[in-house]
Amino acid sequence: MERFSASLDTLEQALAARQREGKALAEAQREIQGLKRDRERLQDEVERMKGEAEALESLTEEVSQRLDGAIREVRSILDVRPRSEAVTANPQASAAE
Repeated sequence: MERFSASLDTLEQALAARQREGKALAEAQREIQGLKRDRERLQDEVERMKGEAEALESLTEEVSQRLDGAIREVRSILDVRPRSEAVTANPQASAAE
């Protein structure tokens, strides 16, 4: 009877260990599913941010081109103006010369 009781105790212990393993496995699977959802969300966010970066890059290029054009226009106006007007408009520049 003692052998039977010891065997029964061993079986119960093994069953309890198996149940703990099953719970741990279920928890690990839930955690994996959560990580997969996070990964998908982050991938979506990265794609959205790439699109925003491309739009900003395009906008930056357009602004740069407009500024270059404005600078050229201002320089051409300054180059066309007679020297006496330039001195009158900026008396400090003539004093520095």
